[in-house]
Amino acid sequence: MDKLLARISNSIALRLILSGVAVIIPVGLSTGWLGAGYQQALWGRPFVATTVGLFLSGTIAAVLAGFLLIYPIECWVIGERAKRSWRWVLVRLALWTVAGLPMGGAILLGIRLGVGSYPAIVESTYFVMPVVNSGTTAILYTFLERAVETVQRREATLKNQIAELRIEIDQMRVTRQVAEITETAYFEELRSRAKELRKGK
Repeated sequence: MDKLLARISNSIALRLILSGVAVIIPVGLSTGWLGAGYQQALWGRPFVATTVGLFLSGTIAAVLAGFLLIYPIECWVIGERAKRSWRWVLVRLALWTVAGLPMGGAILLGIRLGVGSYPAIVESTYFVMPVVNSGTTAILYTFLERAVETVQRREATLKNQIAELRIEIDQMRVTRQVAEITETAYFEELRSRAKELRKGK
């Protein structure tokens, strides 16, 4: 678990993938389901195949476009700033939402290539949804980033406390061992001899 948290904490790519998957899967399934229902009702297309086609084409386009657009924003603009400042969280939210515009275009293109075109009103929803979902993903990404940092801070505190306890235990062990030695009859005999030797000088 420690290694996984460390990897997530140190990798912008892993945090992006985790938060993106958490948003893309339910949104992709629901929009694929609705789009397939629409196509089945209007054009008699098979529901399951259309749902799968919409989900796959939309998800692949969203993942590729999202990663290509948002990864550079996180690496070169936001970096570690959002971990320390809520203002940068708002900057992240704004930039990711703006990045949703070309993502919407990429998803729309992916759906057109994968399944076909829709009337303009339907296509506009496929374009607008990535913009909204980009903002949602930015919030989820921030929560994930903050949660990992909190867990790591707690873990570091606990490790320090354990180290302090080990030192205390070692000191108690040494004190007990010294007491065991100094309270023996043999030690008392050595002490008496030492006194006698000092008096003899």
